[in-house]
Amino acid sequence: MSETKDYYSILGIPRNASPEEIKKAWQLLALKYHPDRHPNNELAYLAAEKYKEIQEAYDVLIDDDKRKAYNPNPSTYDNNNIEEECRKHIETALQYCLQQMFDEAHEELDIAEKMNPNNPYVSAARGIIYVKANEYVEAIPIFEEALSKSVIEAVVYYNYGIALIATGFFSKAIDMINRAIKIDGEKTEYLEALVIANNKNSQENKAWEIGKSNYSFEQVKRAKESYSICFWIAIVLGVLSGIFTAGLGLIVTVPIGYALGRFWGKSAVKNEYGEEMLKILELK
Repeated sequence: MSETKDYYSILGIPRNASPEEIKKAWQLLALKYHPDRHPNNELAYLAAEKYKEIQEAYDVLIDDDKRKAYNPNPSTYDNNNIEEECRKHIETALQYCLQQMFDEAHEELDIAEKMNPNNPYVSAARGIIYVKANEYVEAIPIFEEALSKSVIEAVVYYNYGIALIATGFFSKAIDMINRAIKIDGEKTEYLEALVIANNKNSQENKAWEIGKSNYSFEQVKRAKESYSICFWIAIVLGVLSGIFTAGLGLIVTVPIGYALGRFWGKSAVKNEYGEEMLKILELK
């Protein structure tokens, strides 16, 4: 029996879990990772190892005597062990992401988050997974959370930049990608993304500067800021609703917030500056 494994975290259950909770968690995980469900899969070896680990955890925790003998506590299972297990779940999530198995990737991160809710790299990995799944709107608040926890990784800055390009925030995307380049050098994918962001940003600036209408540059700038404020308030409200509203999740409330944000922002711009401003900002 290993003292370096946290069997409770492996099964994703609290330390005071009942036998029924232990059995239910084991059944769900064993079904998910059973080798028969991963034939000819590049991650079959990973599923097999995971299955063995799940079975080992169940065999110990379901037996009263073995559980009492195991009974991990701070003296036998320190924070370093917890962080190591958390790191393994994050790495597994990213491996699933490479195989475009996004649901499985998020499930691994859910386990890691239960083990350590304050680990910033859980948020960073989740943001990357959203980007790889082309769910850019969902990725942005997740990246903001990761950066607020002092994550400084080139791959995080780069993927955040990709999400910002996809949602039209080109100036901030340029900043994020430049941060990635500063840390990790001029990689091809970084430079390609930077070119796209700069071109998009230049097109916006050029449209303002050549005077496509009777509006001044400052008016166009303020109109865009007004739109952005409305948009992001709606996004934040969508995230909060998904967290605190029973029966709803982020997958429902964030897209709603996105749609409401665009509607609210366009209405604010139209009411203050008129229909032509929407055309300049390409919000029609």
